[in-house]
Amino acid sequence: MQIGRAWIWPLLIAGLSSLAAACGTDPNPGNPSGSGTGGAGGGVGGAGGVGGVGGGGTGGTAGGSSTGGGSGDTCVRSECPGIDSPCGVRTCDGGACGMIVLLQEGVVLDSQTYGDCKRAVCDANGGVMQIEDTNDRYDDGNPCTLDTCMNGEMQHINQEAGFSCGNNVKCNDAGQCVRCNVGGPANECPNGSTCVEAKNYKDIETLDVAVNKCVPMTCKDGVKNGSETDIDCGGTACAPCDVGGVCNGPLDCIEAVCDPAAKTCSAASCTDGSLNGAETSPDFGGPTCPPTSVGSGCKVPEDCATGVCQGAKCAAATCSDATQNGAEGGVDCGGTCKAKCSEP
Repeated sequence: MQIGRAWIWPLLIAGLSSLAAACGTDPNPGNPSGSGTGGAGGGVGGAGGVGGVGGGGTGGTAGGSSTGGGSGDTCVRSECPGIDSPCGVRTCDGGACGMIVLLQEGVVLDSQTYGDCKRAVCDANGGVMQIEDTNDRYDDGNPCTLDTCMNGEMQHINQEAGFSCGNNVKCNDAGQCVRCNVGGPANECPNGSTCVEAKNYKDIETLDVAVNKCVPMTCKDGVKNGSETDIDCGGTACAPCDVGGVCNGPLDCIEAVCDPAAKTCSAASCTDGSLNGAETSPDFGGPTCPPTSVGSGCKVPEDCATGVCQGAKCAAATCSDATQNGAEGGVDCGGTCKAKCSEP
């Protein structure tokens, strides 16, 4: 079909505009990573005539898409879904993420978290799944709680009040091992004595330390008498004194710290050499003091330098405790462990 001159000029102008816009923004016209401005020029050309419009528009689009400097079909293995484990490793092949299955479904992993009522096993796709394990109970070290798994979750249920938790001690309603109950039956203490709150710092194994004690009635008469170091506290018979009370030694004080110069009971700290406050071993453990060493008392993993608390004691680092510790380069891999840590 022959086109009159009146149609030719708009087409030429549009084509030249498209070419100028595509090449004019880059000092190197042959640069494949053009800024994409050419795409906008191509769009203008497309608004012209019938036949040349498609060509001009398509050319502009191609110029704009070259901004990426290459194909969009790429991936990074470490960013692929899932995790690398003995069950399987992630792959990035031909721009697509995948998973190489290494172990069959149901294989139990060596690396396990203690006391979470679960067992880590391989699934069918090279991943790791958690299944319920009622035998994986977390021992909190308290004889007055029953440690059990319920619906896949750890529970610490208080024993019945009166349950024996040691020699001449029993559990109270709050799940504490006590010598007597404050305000309890009169026959809990010998005649002429009564039960008061007290802590037992002589026994480092006792983490729940509100054990109470039976004291003579003179320890509640409002007078400093007998061996008391302050009114109704301290000495060999009464309960320890609160912070600020008069003392002669650590056992006169509720936090087992007696200032030798001031002869007064001090508050707990992480440097006083006593097991007090929220500590799980003297000056270590708890929310404010540094984590403690292997074999020392603990309540939660954070109390331990290894990050592993088992049976109320800090456990040594192993290559199967589901925790990065010791010389490991990752969780239970690298360092002295047989398993090698996966590469990104």
